Amino acid sequence: MNLLATKQQIDALGNIDSLMPTIAATQQGPITQNLDKLRNFVAKCRGIPGIEKYIVRVEQNQGFQSTQPTLRLNPDLQGELFSAASDLKDYIKSLASFLNALGVQSPTESDIYVQFRTVGDLPAFKAQLETLQLILEQTILDSKIGGKMEIRSIDKGSIWLHLYIGSIQAVGFVGSIAWSAAVVYKKFQEGRLVEQHVESLKIKNEALKQIQEAQEKLLKDVVEAEAKHLEKEIFGEEENPDRLERIKHAIRLMQELLEKGAEVHPALMAPENVKNLFPDFKKLGAVESRIKKITENAGG
Repeated sequence: MNLLATKQQIDALGNIDSLMPTIAATQQGPITQNLDKLRNFVAKCRGIPGIEKYIVRVEQNQGFQSTQPTLRLNPDLQGELFSAASDLKDYIKSLASFLNALGVQSPTESDIYVQFRTVGDLPAFKAQLETLQLILEQTILDSKIGGKMEIRSIDKGSIWLHLYIGSIQAVGFVGSIAWSAAVVYKKFQEGRLVEQHVESLKIKNEALKQIQEAQEKLLKDVVEAEAKHLEKEIFGEEENPDRLERIKHAIRLMQELLEKGAEVHPALMAPENVKNLFPDFKKLGAVESRIKKITENAGG
């Protein structure tokens, strides 16, 4: 897991102290409370680097293994559970402090994360970064969107770029561009398969050229339709030819980034309706145009 994702996961845990087990005095003796919150907390901690040994220690406690939110535990079990939970909490807090010291900033709902698969290839990273900059410049800097561009951090591995882009509207716009680009990407891949099949049949070059031209026209038409749909969704009925061309260009540029393995994601705390504007980058072949869905819904 990269540092940005770890930071997001820790931030999403919320107030850790409120998730720890507590003791309540009763006439029959002390009882351990908050066990349901502790179980949920442990589940959300999975995947954080270096945490597994702390989780195992908590899970081995019989009190944790119960499904009850409150239990009366013997002093030894209670002490072991509180000690294990406290060590888990302290580890997470220490890791959070370490990430803060490194300058890994907490994300906001106006942030996005971009992954470039260009490790060790500086010219390729520079080219893809410039493409991303052009996409954002041509779309989210519109006054109605209120977008901006600030690099918060860059993480290594497959390079992860943490960007603040100014507004939740800008995040949604980027997600919609990525979705439309995924639609175009899918059509492009389908066309490539057709071309490969035709080439395998050893059909004349003239026929192959006609197929390629037809595929290019189809892609152009798909980009046009997706761009018009996006402009209407985001800016309403107001038509602006220059803006439409910028959106079309942004979709094609994003499609090129997708072909190179790039991904764009919203921050974890982005509203669910905004997250749903982004495609599933592990299932790009299953992405369907939202124009089709709207037409089907209207018809139904």
